[in-house]
Amino acid sequence: MTAEQEESQTPSAITVAHFIPIRLEAETPMINVWELVRAIRHGWLIVFVAAALFGVAAIAWAFYAQPVYRASVQVMPVSEDASTGPLASLMNQVGGLAALVGFGSASSGAQKVRALALLRSRRVLQNFIVEKNLMPDLFPDAWDANAGAWRAGIEPPTIEDGYARFVDSVLGVEEDKQTGLVVVTIDWHDPVQAAELANALIGEVNRQMRTRAIDDSQKSIAYLNDQLAKTELMPLRESIYRLVDAQLRSIMLASIQDDYGLSIVDPATPPDTDKYVWPRRLWLSIGGVALGAFLGMFVVVVRAGIRRGAVPSGQQSRSAGATEIL
Repeated sequence: MTAEQEESQTPSAITVAHFIPIRLEAETPMINVWELVRAIRHGWLIVFVAAALFGVAAIAWAFYAQPVYRASVQVMPVSEDASTGPLASLMNQVGGLAALVGFGSASSGAQKVRALALLRSRRVLQNFIVEKNLMPDLFPDAWDANAGAWRAGIEPPTIEDGYARFVDSVLGVEEDKQTGLVVVTIDWHDPVQAAELANALIGEVNRQMRTRAIDDSQKSIAYLNDQLAKTELMPLRESIYRLVDAQLRSIMLASIQDDYGLSIVDPATPPDTDKYVWPRRLWLSIGGVALGAFLGMFVVVVRAGIRRGAVPSGQQSRSAGATEIL
């Protein structure tokens, strides 16, 4: 018998594995309500100290923070409707040609939407911020008043940053849908300057609308003069003359009316020095005490849970299996 035959007849080894079952350590039950109350009662000193510290910090911050004042101006969008008024008859006579040159195309609703859009317009507000030099006041932490420049080591904010902060933290626009009255508010650290900025912003919007109206009328007049030179029909020429006259009147009205787009119903006045909208000292103090007490109770409960083993360690006892080869 050869060696290969003897090896093939030899019985193979049998591997027997013995496994010991894994035993998980039982979790200790969590703290119940009565134990929680008992833990807080025994740790009342921690709760009291935390509430006192946070309360004092909140009160100090409330009295140290720079107050913010709110000035409001009430305005009414000026209606511009070609269906009424002294120009109505002219519009009925030459309506098609008037619509062609854009005269009377703006309804009262469009005029209102345009005025409210300009109040939040990026171009208008950015020009307003630059004109009033508001960037240092919008970013006081980055501005060095003594040097008159931005602090070294800090990236200077851009005009886009100034626009975003002005819209988010300074400007407020609320419209009453029933009456159409619009309230524009300015939140500022100086009450007198807050009223000045609110009134000046309305003036800027009116100036922008006057400028746009005058430019549109001048373009319409240029177009009408060009058409006048191309036609010899007397009825059409008379209609063009009337439209030119109407556009000249529009330019005159836009030039002499201060409240062209937004009519000021109640101008902004400086609020009293004790009428600030921020900080709300009472609520800040109450919030500081409540936050401190909550954190103190949290510490007390965690300590009590650790002491009685209620907080799991994240480890489980396991025994390894043994393998025996026969």
